This record gives sequence, C-alpha cells and structure tokens, in this order.
Amino acid sequence: MTEPLISIIVPVYRVESYLSRCVDSLLAQTYQNLEIILVDDGSPDQCPQICEDYAKKEERIQVIHQENRGLSGARNAGIDVAKGEYLAFVDSDDYVSDDYIQVMYDAIKATGCAISQCRFTYTKGEKLKENRGTGAFRIYRGNSLMEKLYGNEEEATWFVVAWNKLYRRDLFETIRYPEGRIHEDEATTYLLFDEAKKLVFVDRVLYGYFPENGCSGWRRRRNGSDSLMSMDIPVSCRLLIENYVMHVLLFISVAQIMWKKQQRLKRN
Repeated sequence: MTEPLISIIVPVYRVESYLSRCVDSLLAQTYQNLEIILVDDGSPDQCPQICEDYAKKEERIQVIHQENRGLSGARNAGIDVAKGEYLAFVDSDDYVSDDYIQVMYDAIKATGCAISQCRFTYTKGEKLKENRGTGAFRIYRGNSLMEKLYGNEEEATWFVVAWNKLYRRDLFETIRYPEGRIHEDEATTYLLFDEAKKLVFVDRVLYGYFPENGCSGWRRRRNGSDSLMSMDIPVSCRLLIENYVMHVLLFISVAQIMWKKQQRLKRN
C-alpha cells in the first residue's frame, strides 16, 4: 500500500546560514513520499538562490517566491499549493530528526487522530540525540486538549506552536494563519484543535528549535511588527515575557470557543 503524500511547508526569510541544515534534515527523512515546499518570503539575502539550487537537484522540492507577507503569509502560501494528505511546518532555521515524519505519521495511523505532536528541544545547531523520551503515545480530547494550551509553561509551548506537529490536510479547509500579527500560532492552534477533536502526543524529541538566529526576520520581527527579539533583553527573560503574553492570549481564545460551545448547547 502506497504511503500518503505529506507536504512539509518551510517559510524562508533571512536564514542563508541555516537553510541548508534545515532542508538537508528534510531530505534525510526515512519517510520518502514527501513534497517539500520552500516559501521564499521576499528574503533579501542568498536564500532565494539556495532554494532554487535545491529544487534543481531534488524533484520533491517546490519553491514559491513572493513579496514579504510575514510568517503567516508564507505558511498560508504553502497551504494553498500543498497537494499532500497531511501537512507539517518546519521553520527554516530549525531542523528535525531523520524519522520525524515517519514517527508522526505512524502515530496518526495507529490512533486515528487528526493531529500528531512531538516534544522539541532548544538547540545550538548540534545533532539531535536519538531516543530522548519514552516514545509512548498519549491521546488528548476535547476540554483536556484545550487545557493543555495554557497549562504549565513547558507543556503549553509544546502544544501551542505550529511546527512540531503533523496535521490532516482537511483541517485547513477554512483555517489560515492571521497575517499582520505576532504570536500567530496561538490565534490558530486552538481552532485546529477544536476542528480535530483529538490529538496524539508522542513522547519523543524529534524537532530541534534554534532560538538564537539573530538574522531571521521572524525571530526578531514577526509579520512586520517589532517584537521582543529586537530588544536588548536576555533570551531567558524574553522567552518568559513572550510565554506570559502567549498564555494570556490563549486563555482568552479558549474561553471564547468554550463559551460559543455552551451557547450552541443551550440553543439545542
């Protein structure tokens, strides 16, 4: 039986020093039936040429060039052209383990969930260590899934970000990332969770998050807006502040969706 096509969407902006590391980790996937979509979001450095060079060498790579629309706009452009039955997002200065897609797809296939999710680790560019975590599956549904979005800091981050997950494509039929705002994940993830109904969490570190890229416009300036990344604040303090803001916004968003559900139940 042929494995389904999986589309990996990679927004690209000012990451010429890190882009090859990211793309190479995707080309090394043990899961082979992939479509890798590199979205050049008007990057002013050598990224557009690097993308084209990869596309010439690898038929699974598709390149989109567009004027700068920010991280959300780049993700949305990839969603619009993706042909896969499943979608994944990888930031272009991050990288993943060789079995990332295989493990995530196997979790969905084994549980029937519409979304799978793994742990990630903060990296400085080193190779990801193998077998970090138990590999066990845990399924979250309904309110228990929503509550994870504003639980303890570490777990909430695992759940809210867009890029450590594999999604069934139909979840994005009516959902897109909001353009022109920072912290786009928390404006979207709770909607995807509500649509998906349940999620399988894989207790393994499969994604390497590289926070120290001072060149990436999204790390410093997401969607054209100044963020804490552009300020002279230590990384630990900056992450603490951003996580606090994220938790407040998430609490409001989840409360709104739960209120709407209650109103629908009352009408019925």
